[in-house]
Amino acid sequence: NVTKDVTDSQIFDISVTSEHGSVASTDNKNEGIAGESISFTIKPEENYRLANVSINNGSVTYATQDNAYSFTMPAGDVEITVTYNQEYVITIDTNSSEYIQIEKQKAIEGEQVEFTVLERDGYRIDEVKYNDTTLQSENNTYLFNMLAGDVTIVVTYIQQFEVILQSDMENADLSGADT
Repeated sequence: NVTKDVTDSQIFDISVTSEHGSVASTDNKNEGIAGESISFTIKPEENYRLANVSINNGSVTYATQDNAYSFTMPAGDVEITVTYNQEYVITIDTNSSEYIQIEKQKAIEGEQVEFTVLERDGYRIDEVKYNDTTLQSENNTYLFNMLAGDVTIVVTYIQQFEVILQSDMENADLSGADT
């Protein structure tokens, strides 16, 4: 604890601009004295991810550890500005879910999403789509950039059959038969 004589010190305002999340001062402060250490935490709302923290448009430096931030109060008012990116949901079609390996269930617009489609005995992959866009693969790994909205991944398979040709004729010419 630090005790300061505030009679000769000017008190400056601390304001916060934050949509889609909360910013809480550790000591519930909305003002401070130059040189005082100020701490605050940030918690994004559901389906939002922290994008940027700025204090006085970047003119005040701060330290961060996890979602806790601290800075030294300058001799002037402070504005903390926090911005967030919206996360959109990635859904796997129920008929495809056991054949897709994906790490992300949410992503922000423009973020690259990667997933792998597993082989299925007796079937081959016919088409892989996210929403209405068909994807091409590299060794059954698919990539796309997240849209500004929720995405559903759908995999369709074609069943493969083994065709066995049997003939009682010796030396039969099957060269024109499809395999």
